[in-house]
Amino acid sequence: MYKHNPNGAASVAAATKAADAARDRTAQYLLAARLEQLRERAAARSGAAARAP
Repeated sequence: MYKHNPNGAASVAAATKAADAARDRTAQYLLAARLEQLRERAAARSGAAARAP
């Protein structure tokens, strides 16, 4: 009878793969959020500079 082994090599490999994928998605999300923030900040500065005499 097969018994699931959560500490087995296959389970550890699957968990490692899932963690790596989650880490990549998180990094991509944080980079996109930061770029959007910087774009908004740059747009606000250029708009303020255009309005200044």
